[in-house]
Amino acid sequence: EGDPSTSEPVNLPEVVVMLDGKEVHHDEASSEPPEPEDDFDDAESVPDVEAQPKMLSEVREITDLKALEKDLMAFGRAREMLEGKSVEELVLAYFQEIYGEDVACVNVIPSQKALFPILNSYKSTYQTLDDLLNVYLQQLKRRQQIKLKSVIVFPPLYGSWATSRFGTKKVKVEAIVWHVARLDKMREEIASGQLEADVTAEPAAFVTFKSRVAQTIASTALQDHDTSAWTVGPAPGPDELVWTNIGMRAWLRSFRSLVVNTAYVALVFFYGAPVALAQGYLNQSLFPILPPVLQALLPGIVLTIFLAILPTILGFLALIRGAQSQSRVQWEMVERYFPFQVVVVFVFQLFGQLAANLIEFAKSIATKPEILFQLLAAYAPQQSFFFTSYVLVKGLSGRTIQLINPGPLVMYWLKSSTAVTPQAKSRVLDSIFFQYGTYIPYDTMTLLLGLTFAVQNPLVPFVCFLYFCTGYFVGRYNLLYVYSEQFQSGGAVCSAPSQ
Repeated sequence: EGDPSTSEPVNLPEVVVMLDGKEVHHDEASSEPPEPEDDFDDAESVPDVEAQPKMLSEVREITDLKALEKDLMAFGRAREMLEGKSVEELVLAYFQEIYGEDVACVNVIPSQKALFPILNSYKSTYQTLDDLLNVYLQQLKRRQQIKLKSVIVFPPLYGSWATSRFGTKKVKVEAIVWHVARLDKMREEIASGQLEADVTAEPAAFVTFKSRVAQTIASTALQDHDTSAWTVGPAPGPDELVWTNIGMRAWLRSFRSLVVNTAYVALVFFYGAPVALAQGYLNQSLFPILPPVLQALLPGIVLTIFLAILPTILGFLALIRGAQSQSRVQWEMVERYFPFQVVVVFVFQLFGQLAANLIEFAKSIATKPEILFQLLAAYAPQQSFFFTSYVLVKGLSGRTIQLINPGPLVMYWLKSSTAVTPQAKSRVLDSIFFQYGTYIPYDTMTLLLGLTFAVQNPLVPFVCFLYFCTGYFVGRYNLLYVYSEQFQSGGAVCSAPSQ
């Protein structure tokens, strides 16, 4: 209100917009209108009144969310960088901008989903041919007459290449000739499939650095403010990669994580309830014909059997969630198995005797919450004897089972009947690996039980000490002479239990 020519001049603040690290300056306005008779040499120092709406609209356009999204979001910059470049050149340029000459090369992972069935068939056929040649070689070394093996094939099942070479009827073909022909055909299919796979790339790549310092920084640093755009980590070994999960999108991995976490919580309660109910009945003297010592160990044996199949289930859930390496599968088993045991073994078992009267127990807690501490004081010392027997079962019978390794032993016996050559038998022995996700949670659970019940039962520390002593000798022997190395843990064995 009032005459603008007589009003005081107002100095408005300068607007600075940051766009991708560059400052855009603009003087919004000067409230003093220019006099018509003055001739300004510098048109930018005092903006024209008529140009102000246009300039203000430009500022609003710059600060618009869509414009900022194009300049600030990682996907917008990636689209601009991808123009006229391949995906490999895009990744190389991105990391060279940050790490300079320390970047050695970039290998973008091609889309190989169509090649996996052919590759698996090729490996199986190649292994069969290798075993057959080893059998012939053993016969030659023993100066025995070579007995050529044959296979019966139906060529139409394998396509036109088989019918053109072996006919259209069932025929008996020498095994070496058939396997070599199949390998030649699969090599052609793999070569043509590689050309198609190189056209479409997975959203993942391996970046090789020239120095360990740059590699460590790149694998641990946050590459972009948008954490879903550039997910960077240490590259696992080629033998432990889960290739089907390498190119999984971040949104799909997040969705699967939600599903897996829901299934895990449901598994804890649906798995723990029957275990606690069974333990409540087993703690009673339902088997008078058994010796007292065996009656005391029976609940621990049953609980051990219940928990034996759990690592396999947790490993399957880790693969569904999108674990990209076998080491990641093992660490997720460790991270999930220990909380599972805390709930099922520790909490549910602590109130196992109340499982039969669960409704009355819930009503008592709801009406009188302070009774919970009285129940803990009453039942915890009683359950200390069960946990003593449980640790004793794991320390004696469990370590004996680990020393015998019944599962790998049965598999070795089954496979060794067909593995007639030293190479085949060695391959069977090399397939026995140390399962971190199975052993570490038991050690941490034993440590928790020992620290909790040491003040209530003097036998608990002794039994825990016996458990770790037997574990030291059995684990040392298995690691040195039985298990093969599947991957290098990189010190994660020490950090995973502590976390």
